[in-house]
Amino acid sequence: MLVFARWVQWVKTGVASVYVERAIRFYKRGCFREALDGLSAAICLDPHSACAFLNRGIVYAELGNLEQAIVDFDRAIAIDSDNAKAFNNRGLAHGLAGRHEAALADFECALSLDSSNPQFYNNRGNAYCRLEQWRKAIPDYDRALALSPKNACFYNNRGNCYCDLEYYKQALEDYMKAASLNPNDATIHRNCGLAYLKFGEYELAVESYNKAIGLIAHLKSEDASTFVNRGMAFIRLCRYVEALEDFSKAILLNGRYVKAYLGRAAVYEAIGEMEKAAGDRLTAFRLES
Repeated sequence: MLVFARWVQWVKTGVASVYVERAIRFYKRGCFREALDGLSAAICLDPHSACAFLNRGIVYAELGNLEQAIVDFDRAIAIDSDNAKAFNNRGLAHGLAGRHEAALADFECALSLDSSNPQFYNNRGNAYCRLEQWRKAIPDYDRALALSPKNACFYNNRGNCYCDLEYYKQALEDYMKAASLNPNDATIHRNCGLAYLKFGEYELAVESYNKAIGLIAHLKSEDASTFVNRGMAFIRLCRYVEALEDFSKAILLNGRYVKAYLGRAAVYEAIGEMEKAAGDRLTAFRLES
């Protein structure tokens, strides 16, 4: 009977592996519910599969169920405490939930198990940044880039960190490198524009924002900040007509964006439209109160 029981479990484990592989294919196609069902079936067949719990946690996180994702990552780690990917993914889930200290601890564990993975260094760098420990983040981005020197995301993240430290020259160097590696990423051009704006290079800021806006297929409310920042650069260049257009566009995208009203008010004041300026400042005040 013992041999037969082992044979049954061997069969279940094999079938569970098939469910996991099929679920991963569903996940890659964006069929998250189907992936979730397959992984749950795999776990029923083999409740000791760290791989199944790990992948189901990833699917839960993709669906926005971070707490259930963390439960599954906990199970994966309980089964296989040397699973660096489980620690890394649990860290990502903690970070998305705003628990950055817990995320940092998980990335530390992941790196203690696999110090050759550049993504782990990048993720720990991001956690340090969210904790405003920017000087600790830089060496992690350096290490990530040493291991993966053509990763535009790593350059962009280090650029963000340099920006937070107000090292705008270094930030711009990183953003330009990131843009050379991935020229069609609007976020990189947007970040570059912000660095130029803070560095006082207003013409270059406008150029970067032009590139970013040109790459955005469908404008959303969160894109309002891009128009506001380009509008601020236009103000600095005394190009008030274009600034006015940008602030008005930002308000169309997000009618509750206080900075857009304040920026437009500044333009109206600059061109002598005091009544319109007062109206925008009143709207901004009401939104903030």
